[in-house]
Amino acid sequence: MQNAVIAATIANGGVAMNPYLIDHILSPEGTTTSTTQPTSLGQVISSSTADEIKQAMLEVVESGTGTGARISGVEVAGKTGTAETVLDCRL
Repeated sequence: MQNAVIAATIANGGVAMNPYLIDHILSPEGTTTSTTQPTSLGQVISSSTADEIKQAMLEVVESGTGTGARISGVEVAGKTGTAETVLDCRL
């Protein structure tokens, strides 16, 4: 979920959104009884920084190690490698 929020924030020009799992709830009759409203968490990185990261992520798929994720006619951005850093892990 964290990586999805990060990718969405970059795609939104640096504006983070509060994630949610349920868009709406339907009654047994098929009418909408509740709808989730998107909630902004604010501008967490500058739009210029988000644009630089987005460009790098686009290049990974276009000509880097993520070329296997290319889809003809669709702009695809990606991140390769790990996003996890364990500083002090005790099992």
